[in-house]
Amino acid sequence: HILQAENLINLEFLRPGRQAIRLKIPSDPLNQLGARLWPSSLKLSCLLMRQLQPHQDEQLGTCLELGCGCGLAGAMALALGARRVTFTDSSPKVLNRCAKQCRLNGFSMSAASSSFAEPDLKRFKASVGEFDCRQLCWGSLDQLLQGLADGWLAQPLDLILASDCLYDPAVFDSFFATLSGLFRLASPVRLGCLMSAHNRNPDWGFARLLARYGLRATPLILDDADSVEACISADCLASLPADFASCLLEDETVQLFRVTPEL
Repeated sequence: HILQAENLINLEFLRPGRQAIRLKIPSDPLNQLGARLWPSSLKLSCLLMRQLQPHQDEQLGTCLELGCGCGLAGAMALALGARRVTFTDSSPKVLNRCAKQCRLNGFSMSAASSSFAEPDLKRFKASVGEFDCRQLCWGSLDQLLQGLADGWLAQPLDLILASDCLYDPAVFDSFFATLSGLFRLASPVRLGCLMSAHNRNPDWGFARLLARYGLRATPLILDDADSVEACISADCLASLPADFASCLLEDETVQLFRVTPEL
């Protein structure tokens, strides 16, 4: 079920023949950026759940989420058995909130993690993969190079996640610059970048940026067995605001892509 009380949303993702995945996500409905749960992250989480086998470390070892916000996509990767997920965002407040979300869900913070968490959070232990929270401003290659030097940027990465990062055309260039940098510095990124994007503008205008940075985006479509309706119960969908639910159910509103380096 999805229930909202005191800005905490309880999510239950259904898996036929398997135990459901339950995640708790703090969300501020009045916030217009990283503190709010957005439809794109739910749809990306459904894609992850259907594409990745649960608890197979050899399939998904290291993962990095760009512009993590509430961190739902990264939390889903951890729930599916990722060995390590690095959450990145430009805002320390968002990273603190994301770290607390991970604690609520029983995930363990890396002992070498940054300071974007309370001291007791660093001591928290769990039986699943570990997470890390790092400040990362898009467009800064120096920060990525420093991440390699400091050891928090895994080399190679298995997967990059990006949920609703293309919210403003003004950030498109810096976002793809960072994504291109990750593909170069953390190569090979075996599964590429899984990205969900809320189409708020009929002229996205990022095709030329893909070409500029040597990237290609392959559209992904959830079939009936993988759809939001199949992953989240009817009662859960009914409990969401009408505009939230419509974004999830209309294929053209929230779109999914796999971004990879151009061959």
